[in-house]
Amino acid sequence: MAAVLLKSFLRELPESIIPSSVQEKLYSLKSIFIFPSMIFCLTFYIKKDGSNKEAIQMSQEVIDLLADENKLVLAYIIKLLKKVNEI
Repeated sequence: MAAVLLKSFLRELPESIIPSSVQEKLYSLKSIFIFPSMIFCLTFYIKKDGSNKEAIQMSQEVIDLLADENKLVLAYIIKLLKKVNEI
């Protein structure tokens, strides 16, 4: 049920939480990270070559491109999904 509500909420937004300009930058980083599909959860992942500090810095630069409201929504969604996963 939570997934249906979340999906509905995301579909009804007037604009994407992650604008296409930021998505392009995320896609350009995907070859660097171990788990590219979860690139926005960057602090939990390390680069393939093991240099975590640089990976976090690069990720933060991309996240900083998001509007503050979008960052808050993403943070909330990640927390919600974490809680759902713990159930």
